[in-house]
This record gives sequence, structure tokens and C-alpha cells, in this order.
Amino acid sequence: MFLGLILWLFMPAQAEDVNYEVVVTPSDVVIFVGEQESSKKLSKLISTYAKLHRGMVKQSITNALAPATYDGKIRIYDADNIKYYKSNKCDYKNKPVVCGVKNNHWTIMPSLTVEKLHANFNLILLDENGVTIASSSVPIWGFVQLLPRYKKTTVTENSMFGKVQREILEQYPPKRKEVPPLVTSSHVSDAIMQLFLSIEVENI
Repeated sequence: MFLGLILWLFMPAQAEDVNYEVVVTPSDVVIFVGEQESSKKLSKLISTYAKLHRGMVKQSITNALAPATYDGKIRIYDADNIKYYKSNKCDYKNKPVVCGVKNNHWTIMPSLTVEKLHANFNLILLDENGVTIASSSVPIWGFVQLLPRYKKTTVTENSMFGKVQREILEQYPPKRKEVPPLVTSSHVSDAIMQLFLSIEVENI
């Protein structure tokens, strides 16, 4: 995969030098989306949004080739369909980056860093040489939920009309419930868009 190779050819014509510019655009881009170890559902979501936003890869490469336009194809593979790529038998489950270098394609590696009430959803894009060419990180916040607590007591009292019942409502300090950070489709979409738009095309 070549980003852009500009060759200047100098040829004499009618006693003047004429410059000819030849731009060689990159070939088709193949990207494998690695799995997120903690969740198969999250891995599927990452793959889905990578396919949805693939046009941003084309946009990033086109920006580097301007005024030329990149017209190659962007192909996205994941654990489900990578077996159809070049009849490949590489161990993508355990060594996705090694397989990317072996089979000459890019690889997206997702990860989650989790603290008590905060997490970061991270993505790294590596090229066919195993070199990082883009990265993104989206913060995810948990929160503390306050649950009200009440105690209802019924008492019987004597009155001029006889015995009557009265309810006493006592309020206690609320109970604290910590809700951990949760990765949503919005976080994944934002991370993928940031990743594709931050591709360092000069290093491709």
C-alpha cells in the first residue's frame, strides 16, 4: 500500500524544461477488526461501526492526495469473515497484528481501561508493517445513584371519637448505588470516527 508517490520527470522540449507530475494512488485498503476480549457483543459493535464509517478512511487518504481523489476500495473484515480473505488460515484470534503483517493489511485493536467510575474505550490502527498510524480514546463515566429510603410506621391513638390509626413517615439518608461505566453504541461510533479521521497518511 502506497500513500502517494510523486515523481517529477524533467524532459527538454523546445529548449524549455517541462515538468510531468505522476501521482500513484494507494491500492485497496483492507482492515481487520480485532476482538475485544471482555465482550463478543462489543466486538461485533466495533466491526459494525467500522463498516459504517469506512468512507472516512477514503476521506483521510483523499485529503493527503488532493487535488487527486482516492478511488480505491475499503474492505472491512472481522472474526466472522476473515476466513474468506485470501483463503487465510492465520491465527487471528490470538495474533491479529502478526496476521496483519503476514497478510499485508491494516488491523484495528480495541481495548478497555476500567477504573471504579471511569473507563476509556481505546482503538489503535496498525498498518501492514505493524506500525501505529492512528489511535483514539473515548472517556466513559459511571455515576452515583441516590436511592431514597423511607420507613412507614402505623400507630394507634385514642381520640374523642375513639381509637384512630395514624401513619408516620420517616425519611432516612439515601442509599448510594454506584453505577459502573457502560460502553454504548455512541461511544463506539465516536471512537471509530476519531480513529479514521486521525490516520497519519504521511506514514502509510
